[in-house]
Amino acid sequence: MAETRGPRRPMPELVAYELVNLVDLVTRRATLSVTDGASPEQAARAALAKLDVYESLVTDELLNYATRPAE
Repeated sequence: MAETRGPRRPMPELVAYELVNLVDLVTRRATLSVTDGASPEQAARAALAKLDVYESLVTDELLNYATRPAE
């Protein structure tokens, strides 16, 4: 059956993996920060800082994967 569908493209799975890991990292860190006594605002600022660092590390191909053209 796999022969009729052709080879699997790895990019969709890899992008999904990266996004799931990113959400997990940010959510877990924010939850732990609030548990340790940080305010939700402080936790949100720290999460946004992590997202900025993450964005600087990944390629444009990942960041722009499956984007829709502006209408």
